[in-house]
Amino acid sequence: MPWINLTVRRGTFTKDVQHAVMAKLTDALMFWEKIPDTPEARKKMKGWVYEVAEDADYNGGSPHHKDPFYFIEVRLPAAVLTPSPSNISSWISRRSSCSLKASPLSQKMPTEYG
Repeated sequence: MPWINLTVRRGTFTKDVQHAVMAKLTDALMFWEKIPDTPEARKKMKGWVYEVAEDADYNGGSPHHKDPFYFIEVRLPAAVLTPSPSNISSWISRRSSCSLKASPLSQKMPTEYG
């Protein structure tokens, strides 16, 4: 079961925007992992949102910066990866070089929801 961790500064998103962002990230993960968009497959998709304090997001060692940032982590259990461990590097390289143009995530970035 793949899952998404989203870490943001407290107050970055309203709850409605947070829900929309996680829905879009889930769509993107399912697209890239070629997971069929079925109710059964969706039940296996997990996600967590972690909010950090307003002064707990550091840039250059300082919590005082103009543009707060967020982290999106996608995690896949090792046992479900199709490539063998010796091919992981090339698999990651191929995945990271894919164009985002066809991705559901590229239709609207999270910062454009508010």
